[in-house]
Amino acid sequence: MPMAARHRMEKLFNWAYVVAKEEMAFTKFPVLVGTEAKNGSDMGSRYRNDKACREFIQAIGDVMVEDLQLLFQAKPFYCSLLFDGSTDKTLSEKEVLSVKLIENGVVKIKVLGISIPESGKAEHIHKAILLKCEELNLPIETSCIGTGADGASVNFGRKSGVLARLGETMPWIIKVHCVAHRLELALKDAFKGSYFTDVVSN
Repeated sequence: MPMAARHRMEKLFNWAYVVAKEEMAFTKFPVLVGTEAKNGSDMGSRYRNDKACREFIQAIGDVMVEDLQLLFQAKPFYCSLLFDGSTDKTLSEKEVLSVKLIENGVVKIKVLGISIPESGKAEHIHKAILLKCEELNLPIETSCIGTGADGASVNFGRKSGVLARLGETMPWIIKVHCVAHRLELALKDAFKGSYFTDVVSN
């Protein structure tokens, strides 16, 4: 690829990354690229549309997944699994999965992705987590040493919670109640009955 075309594509990919990072609509991509072109940059006439933006973001995501999978191949490899549930506007359950690992001697947290369980039941969340790890070739049953989640009973249920189910095949894992969620609960309890109750709740 000619150097000029390479620089042009780098700029287009950079703007596509900005659109994804800032959670902007794909339709904003032509506006951003057009503005840079007005400032004198050679942005070409192709790929200046929302469809190209989607394709660029998909390509960026694929490369990020490949880089993540390379980390999983390290010997030895150990990690902690973090997950948090939420519902979208359709009220369907979503689980955001992340992994805490060491990269070049530095502890980092990497997002694995969003998993969609059949329901908010522990058995379905557990299944969705395993499927996402399998999809990314993350060998949690030989590498996971700890887990972190909020204190909901669906996660920490003693007999059939998600963590109990993970512990059936990984009895050594350390189960941690997410510190951020614990802080939120502590604040709500401390502010109960005060002016700040509405502030914390909102």
